[in-house]
Amino acid sequence: MDSKVSAIALTDRELAVVQAVANERGVTVEEAFEQLAREAIEARFRRHTGRAPARVYPIRGKQ
Repeated sequence: MDSKVSAIALTDRELAVVQAVANERGVTVEEAFEQLAREAIEARFRRHTGRAPARVYPIRGKQ
């Protein structure tokens, strides 16, 4: 693994999941790790942008 991936501590179970995804997708463990991290960030961002728009109140005196 390169220094970026090896600097992050993964449990044996997490590493096994990353290796399984790498085998399934036909990529290296480093690429699978980066893809999974990117997908997790994208999913989290999508979850939080699904909220209702902010309420805009009129400014007093401008009604």
